[in-house]
Amino acid sequence: MNKDFDLHRFLYRETGSFYLKKTVKEGIWKVDLSHYYGYKVRDLYEKYGGKVILDENQIISVEYEDNVLTSDVDGYARAIQIFKATLSVDLIMKSHLVLCHMATSQDTYFDAACTRYNRLTDAEKEFFAITTFHTNAINASIPVLAGPYGSLVHRAFAFDQKELQRAMNETYNELKSMSSEEMKDWVLGQNGTAWNDAVTPYYNRVEKLIRDYFKGDNISEHKVRKYTNFLFIITASHEAFGDSQLGYMVFCDIPCQVHKKDHTLITEDYINIIMTMGITVGTRIVKLVRIDDYITVIKDENRKKTWIDFVKDCSYNISSLGNLSWLNFDNFEISVGY
Repeated sequence: MNKDFDLHRFLYRETGSFYLKKTVKEGIWKVDLSHYYGYKVRDLYEKYGGKVILDENQIISVEYEDNVLTSDVDGYARAIQIFKATLSVDLIMKSHLVLCHMATSQDTYFDAACTRYNRLTDAEKEFFAITTFHTNAINASIPVLAGPYGSLVHRAFAFDQKELQRAMNETYNELKSMSSEEMKDWVLGQNGTAWNDAVTPYYNRVEKLIRDYFKGDNISEHKVRKYTNFLFIITASHEAFGDSQLGYMVFCDIPCQVHKKDHTLITEDYINIIMTMGITVGTRIVKLVRIDDYITVIKDENRKKTWIDFVKDCSYNISSLGNLSWLNFDNFEISVGY
């Protein structure tokens, strides 16, 4: 385990602040993942779930199975380990896999491509050509990475086979039912958090791009919101909750599973799974995506300049959330639909 990892810092000052929700007490926040109690796990593993209460200085308590624990009582370390594992599952399954790769992409891209492609403007077709560039090559390993049985996600998580599929289905249905405005409010997080402070200016920059890019097309306000959410999620959210988080799992700072016997955070089998996942993720992109590869799909010079200016403005802009880049095309998957 990495001794330098600080769960409080991750939740309060880094990308984990996406999860913070206000409580009735001023300055007191919560991260509630207790809904995971309802999913069965395989034998020898602890059940997922937990809720953390914190302020700007410390984690105040962790709740697990109706027990509220503070750092000075027995069971606190066990509950924190289980909460970390649950956080890892939520980062991978909900915030990354389902949000970025399923709900957002299917709602926006496949809805447009499969049901009303002939009614799209040229600018819309170009926009989707950019945001789905190299989609097939990037996502070719999805069944191996995240299939329902025998995949790396199934092996790394503690869910049994049916429960993993149920968890993914229910998570997808939850996100799929959100309206565009509900999605916007959710992805921006709560006011006063490090996440909201960092991503709101970028979200506004994405919205400006969409409005400038489609100027003259007279697209509806509904489409403006949907396309803004789509581009924001497959860039900032995808990076924040994507492959860059693998390091936390490799070092077992936020592991995917906790064993019942001794609550071990690190095992040989677990490390083999995570290292294999990291190698697979790191090598499945057969061609690095750079702006010169796809910019030729934009025919209108004004739209091309609008997109290039946006990329120059945001590509290597390091946010206040650690080393989170908004659009680093040298190592970033902009294409996430499948």
